[in-house]
Amino acid sequence: MMEALDFRCSNEDCGKVTPYSDALDHEKECDKKPIPCTQDCGRYCKQELMELHHFKECEESIFSCEECNATFNIRELDDQELAKEHNCLI
Repeated sequence: MMEALDFRCSNEDCGKVTPYSDALDHEKECDKKPIPCTQDCGRYCKQELMELHHFKECEESIFSCEECNATFNIRELDDQELAKEHNCLI
């Protein structure tokens, strides 16, 4: 009886309709599902936006400079004094 029912994904901006037999798998794997940051910053974002979160927002993400091989986190990239010391950040 349940097998005949269709379920709509409850994740915001998804709404995909799947048969009952596939609903739980979709809910687990849905790229619209908010998940904890994989860099452990404490924030949640949609799986599909995680890479953008790491690049723009995550305070735990580390960036390596291709010119000088120094590493910086996002807070340091906004530091004007540090930018003066590393022309590669400009």
